[in-house]
Amino acid sequence: PINTVFQTIIGVLPSWFRMAQCLRRYYDTRLSFPHLINAYKYSFGLLVAIFSGLQHQFSSTYTNEISNPFFYAWILSQIVNSGVKFAWDLKMDWGFFDQHAGENWFLRDEIVYPRRLYYYFVIIINFFLRYSWIIKVYLYIQTHYIEHLELIVFIFALLESLRRFIWNFFRLENEHLNNCGQFRAVRDISVNPRRLLISTTESEHLSNEHVS
Repeated sequence: PINTVFQTIIGVLPSWFRMAQCLRRYYDTRLSFPHLINAYKYSFGLLVAIFSGLQHQFSSTYTNEISNPFFYAWILSQIVNSGVKFAWDLKMDWGFFDQHAGENWFLRDEIVYPRRLYYYFVIIINFFLRYSWIIKVYLYIQTHYIEHLELIVFIFALLESLRRFIWNFFRLENEHLNNCGQFRAVRDISVNPRRLLISTTESEHLSNEHVS
């Protein structure tokens, strides 16, 4: 149906735009890491959207989802897509699994939040939220949840919003620490240079008055 084709195109576009952006950055910089790896990551999102569209396109050909081969292709692409993005969250976006983490096992050398337990907890939460779609698939196979479709969609959209909300805190923390380490930002701003400038200006002013 035309509606399925349109939905598939809409589902493909976000991953396509991001993958094209990564390829463009590779073309400009010639740095295969991280740009080509990032493009590879978004390619799985393309496969998820394509197999989802094919599954719905040929759903009338099969008696149920279990007998539809595109359903299994979609499941496999979803598993790989979620795993790759989960690993990217931890290593690239949050900077975890640093070789020099020291006592901050599996994290990084420098952390901002006072307890390491927060970081371990958020890793577990992020994992389950990345794979929360499995629950939706199970519910669909068991009940088809037609009567509660809008509620189910809303709940899982809310879970994804929660995951992104949590992700932002640790992504910004890692980016800030990297900026400080590469001298693109500082954690504290000292007022001593300004005081020195004021003192120097006052001294020059007093010297001029003395000469006069």
